[in-house]
Amino acid sequence: MTNQKSFLYEWCAKNNLEPQFETKQAGTKFNSQFVCEVAISGHNYVGVGNSTNKRDAQENALKDYLLYLTRQGLVSADSI
Repeated sequence: MTNQKSFLYEWCAKNNLEPQFETKQAGTKFNSQFVCEVAISGHNYVGVGNSTNKRDAQENALKDYLLYLTRQGLVSADSI
């Protein structure tokens, strides 16, 4: 996750953008689910990831957003 997160922050810095992360918890204490959303101003897309822990939810949201950037031709798949 660190590499993906670092990559996104570096890409945002080069483009004078700032990523916004929001993580929400749903469910009970013993059966919780975390949903993380990643958004960048100027882009009409929100990367979404979920998991039973915050870290994996954030990683999944990062993967989703990086795939979006790849599909838009803003980053190459080889650079991620």
